[in-house]
Amino acid sequence: MLAVAIDGNNNTTSIAFGVGVANSVNSYTWFLMRLKDAIGAGTEVVLITNMGDTIASCIGQVFPDAYHGYSSNSVLNYCQLRIGQSRNLDYLFFRVCKAYITQDFKQTFSKLSHGAQEVLHNIGHMKWARAYFPNIRWNVLNIKIPEFLMVLSVSQHNVPIITLMDVIVQHIQQTFAERCVMGDMNRHTCSCGKWRSLGITCGHALVAARYTNNT
Repeated sequence: MLAVAIDGNNNTTSIAFGVGVANSVNSYTWFLMRLKDAIGAGTEVVLITNMGDTIASCIGQVFPDAYHGYSSNSVLNYCQLRIGQSRNLDYLFFRVCKAYITQDFKQTFSKLSHGAQEVLHNIGHMKWARAYFPNIRWNVLNIKIPEFLMVLSVSQHNVPIITLMDVIVQHIQQTFAERCVMGDMNRHTCSCGKWRSLGITCGHALVAARYTNNT
């Protein structure tokens, strides 16, 4: 189980992960409760999940005041399963999904087939359409899973759980180190100011160099 966020540079950032029983309400509820302990709760929290995932049914119990939406790709896939692939469905759907105002939404929505309109209406526009989302969605339309976790899901199934946890933590630390420091390593600068001021490599840069094999 993984929770990700989008940082100020529009990069996907892992903020929490856990291991539990697949498609288990108890496991997902436990994960969400731990996530809530870490980030807090309230109407400013926006959670985006794939439509139909078991975890989606648990969000209302743990985050009753948060806004919950669906990823656009999962909504499109659901619509295609219900009505089949129709002409211009992908193009029109994403135009509808990305519309900023309801006037533009309605204008494009009317061009969809009757079947597609019915399916999308039953899902609820507030769950997937930018124009109707009741809070700031921060331009998050889909869920981007970090590439290293996609690799781990295939290559690490037979390793002990502690080893798997260590691998994930190492990758997350490496990602943070690269983003925080590597952008300025060639200029010998760090956000702490020590490297530039003293001309001596600071601890942050040393950590980044170690994780990136940059010696």
